[in-house]
Amino acid sequence: MIDYTIYYDQSTGNYVLLLAGVTDQFYLTTFALTTGSTYSFKVRARNSVGFSVDSAALSVLVAEKPAAEAFILESLTAEQSATSALLVWNDANYDGGSPVIDYTISYAIVPNSDE
Repeated sequence: MIDYTIYYDQSTGNYVLLLAGVTDQFYLTTFALTTGSTYSFKVRARNSVGFSVDSAALSVLVAEKPAAEAFILESLTAEQSATSALLVWNDANYDGGSPVIDYTISYAIVPNSDE
Protein backbone atom coordinates (compact mmCIF):
# COMPACT_ATOMS: atom_id res chain seq x y z
CA MET A 1 0.00 0.00 0.00
CA ILE A 2 1.31 3.43 -0.93
CA ASP A 3 -1.29 5.71 0.63
CA TYR A 4 -4.96 6.50 1.18
CA THR A 5 -7.26 9.31 0.09
CA ILE A 6 -10.14 10.36 2.34
CA TYR A 7 -13.38 11.91 1.10
CA TYR A 8 -16.32 13.32 3.05
CA ASP A 9 -19.89 14.41 2.44
CA GLN A 10 -22.12 16.59 4.62
CA SER A 11 -25.47 15.04 3.64
CA THR A 12 -25.38 16.45 0.10
CA GLY A 13 -24.65 13.22 -1.79
CA ASN A 14 -21.45 14.80 -3.15
CA TYR A 15 -18.19 13.51 -1.69
CA VAL A 16 -15.29 15.96 -1.69
CA LEU A 17 -11.61 15.47 -1.01
CA LEU A 18 -10.65 15.81 2.62
CA LEU A 19 -7.06 14.61 2.59
CA ALA A 20 -4.78 12.81 0.12
CA GLY A 21 -1.51 10.99 0.72
CA VAL A 22 -2.40 9.54 4.11
CA THR A 23 0.21 6.87 4.80
CA ASP A 24 -0.77 5.64 8.26
CA GLN A 25 -3.64 5.76 10.70
CA PHE A 26 -5.44 9.06 10.51
CA TYR A 27 -7.12 10.80 13.40
CA LEU A 28 -9.45 13.57 12.33
CA THR A 29 -8.48 16.30 14.77
CA THR A 30 -8.02 19.44 12.70
CA PHE A 31 -11.10 19.36 10.47
CA ALA A 32 -13.80 21.82 11.61
CA LEU A 33 -16.96 19.75 12.02
CA THR A 34 -20.31 21.36 12.79
CA THR A 35 -22.11 20.01 15.85
CA GLY A 36 -25.47 18.44 15.11
CA SER A 37 -24.45 17.68 11.51
CA THR A 38 -24.04 14.26 9.91
CA TYR A 39 -20.91 13.55 7.87
CA SER A 40 -20.13 10.50 5.77
CA PHE A 41 -16.57 9.39 5.05
CA LYS A 42 -15.05 7.11 2.40
CA VAL A 43 -11.47 5.97 1.89
CA ARG A 44 -9.69 4.98 -1.32
CA ALA A 45 -6.43 3.00 -1.17
CA ARG A 46 -3.58 3.28 -3.66
CA ASN A 47 -0.83 0.79 -4.47
CA SER A 48 1.62 0.44 -7.37
CA VAL A 49 -1.20 -0.65 -9.71
CA GLY A 50 -3.54 2.25 -8.94
CA PHE A 51 -6.51 3.25 -6.79
CA SER A 52 -9.06 0.92 -5.25
CA VAL A 53 -12.79 1.46 -5.39
CA ASP A 54 -14.17 3.56 -2.54
CA SER A 55 -14.73 1.91 0.81
CA ALA A 56 -18.22 1.64 2.23
CA ALA A 57 -19.32 4.95 3.73
CA LEU A 58 -19.17 5.55 7.46
CA SER A 59 -21.70 8.14 8.70
CA VAL A 60 -21.12 10.11 11.88
CA LEU A 61 -23.51 12.46 13.68
CA VAL A 62 -21.33 15.05 15.44
CA ALA A 63 -22.49 15.29 19.05
CA GLU A 64 -23.62 18.54 20.57
CA LYS A 65 -24.23 19.61 24.14
CA PRO A 66 -27.83 19.10 25.21
CA ALA A 67 -29.85 22.28 25.53
CA ALA A 68 -32.20 22.95 28.44
CA GLU A 69 -34.96 21.54 26.25
CA ALA A 70 -33.30 18.09 26.54
CA PHE A 71 -35.34 17.59 29.70
CA ILE A 72 -38.52 19.02 31.17
CA LEU A 73 -38.65 19.85 34.88
CA GLU A 74 -42.13 18.80 35.96
CA SER A 75 -42.45 19.65 39.61
CA LEU A 76 -41.07 19.98 43.06
CA THR A 77 -43.05 17.77 45.37
CA ALA A 78 -45.20 19.37 48.04
CA GLU A 79 -43.62 17.00 50.55
CA GLN A 80 -40.46 19.03 51.00
CA SER A 81 -38.77 18.96 54.36
CA ALA A 82 -36.21 21.20 55.96
CA THR A 83 -33.46 19.02 54.52
CA SER A 84 -34.79 17.58 51.24
CA ALA A 85 -36.89 18.10 48.13
CA LEU A 86 -37.69 15.76 45.29
CA LEU A 87 -37.07 16.88 41.69
CA VAL A 88 -38.92 15.05 38.94
CA TRP A 89 -38.23 15.46 35.22
CA ASN A 90 -38.85 13.64 31.96
CA ASP A 91 -36.27 13.14 29.26
CA ALA A 92 -37.15 14.70 25.95
CA ASN A 93 -36.44 12.76 22.77
CA TYR A 94 -32.94 14.21 22.62
CA ASP A 95 -30.85 13.21 19.61
CA GLY A 96 -27.84 15.46 19.61
CA GLY A 97 -25.45 12.79 18.43
CA SER A 98 -24.79 11.17 21.77
CA PRO A 99 -27.20 9.99 24.46
CA VAL A 100 -27.56 11.89 27.73
CA ILE A 101 -25.63 9.80 30.27
CA ASP A 102 -26.15 11.78 33.46
CA TYR A 103 -27.34 15.07 34.93
CA THR A 104 -25.79 17.67 37.18
CA ILE A 105 -28.14 19.21 39.72
CA SER A 106 -27.29 22.63 41.13
CA TYR A 107 -29.04 24.54 43.86
CA ALA A 108 -28.92 27.86 45.65
CA ILE A 109 -29.81 28.68 49.22
CA VAL A 110 -32.47 31.39 49.19
CA PRO A 111 -32.63 33.50 52.36
CA ASN A 112 -35.88 33.23 54.30
CA SER A 113 -37.80 36.50 53.84
CA ASP A 114 -39.34 36.15 57.36
CA GLU A 115 -35.99 36.71 59.07
